[in-house]
Amino acid sequence: MFLAGLRRSHSLRLATLVAGVTMALLALAFGGIVFWTRQDRLEILHRELAETASLVQREGLSNIDFDELREDHPGMTITRYSSTGALISRSGKLNAPNEIEFNKRDDLVWLGTTVGSDRVILAKSWLEADSTIKQLALILALLLIPFSLAAGVLTWLATRSVFRPINEIVAQVRKLESSGGERSLSVSDHAEFEFLVENLNDMLRKLDRSARAEERFIQDASHELRTPLAVLRAQIETTLLRSRSPEEYIESHRGMLMQVERLTGLANYLLITSKGPMPDAEPVDLVPLVELALDRIARNAQLRAITLHSRLEECSARILPIELAVVLNNVLENALRFSPQGANIEITSRLTEGGCELIILDSGPGIPPEFLPHAFERFAQSAPMQEGVGLGLAISRKIINARGGEIQLSNREDRDGTRCRIWFAGLD
Repeated sequence: MFLAGLRRSHSLRLATLVAGVTMALLALAFGGIVFWTRQDRLEILHRELAETASLVQREGLSNIDFDELREDHPGMTITRYSSTGALISRSGKLNAPNEIEFNKRDDLVWLGTTVGSDRVILAKSWLEADSTIKQLALILALLLIPFSLAAGVLTWLATRSVFRPINEIVAQVRKLESSGGERSLSVSDHAEFEFLVENLNDMLRKLDRSARAEERFIQDASHELRTPLAVLRAQIETTLLRSRSPEEYIESHRGMLMQVERLTGLANYLLITSKGPMPDAEPVDLVPLVELALDRIARNAQLRAITLHSRLEECSARILPIELAVVLNNVLENALRFSPQGANIEITSRLTEGGCELIILDSGPGIPPEFLPHAFERFAQSAPMQEGVGLGLAISRKIINARGGEIQLSNREDRDGTRCRIWFAGLD
């Protein structure tokens, strides 16, 4: 339960982090206090023993009253050894070793000095000081957890107050996706977040204006194209009612008529899809549709001495014929536009695991690497003066994605040129 809440709550995560950091810092601080307290107590005892040893060495054994000395230094044991190490006398209960250097054991500390041929060892108990230090350590350890928890709770309360308006904004943002009309955010009783909310609302207004502008563009383009295309079609049909030119002239007009029919279908399709969801599609055989798309560009390819190669394996996909015509026309026209005179354009279809794919290869200069991530964005163009408005690939991706497929662009590895892969999911 706690772990689940920890994953969801920013306040709880931050409070836990602060509590952990506080505990670590307090542990270091309390450990330092205990260590320096111990060192300070040892320094006091060392100073006391050193001053007493200096006094004994200066006054000499015959002039020192050891009873008076012990009264001046309560708890001190004074032990005298001969030059052979034999014990001469001991005033006190502590059994210090016959060593001159300052040292410590669990129960005592000692320091020695040489007076004549004898040694005088001064010792004091360490048990009382050690007990005091251990009590201090215990008290600090008991304070460690409450202080850490207090820091965590205070942080949690503070961050809850800070994150509350942010959480309100996030909740409103999540609701905006399903809301219609004007989209805006608001935050109450938190003046410090008004600047953020105002900037977010400005961004939302710009996004709404951009979305409406794109939608109007598609609808207006579809509507405006239908009338001139209908007039052009009527003129061509009228011209073909009787022979007015050689056979080649009539054939050329028929090719124009085929292009007009394609553009009329594109305009109708754009108008339909701009008003609502895409219509359902039945499985269709891709091969004849690909061949028809190649026929549409064959005349332009011939004029530029560009050879079209196709290796088509039978495969089917759920897509409307007009949709595939739109996609193939955009891709093949791009391939034709950017391929040099005398080049080759290859298109293959084949079955793959889980579906089928179309591969279109051209011999153009390829796509600038920095433009590849943006190639399918609306109104995106790799060159400022490039023909068109940058909608063809964006429309193609929308169609293919809506039918559960994928369309990808990359540069060829074997030579200059672009590789376009269109994948369709299987019919099962």
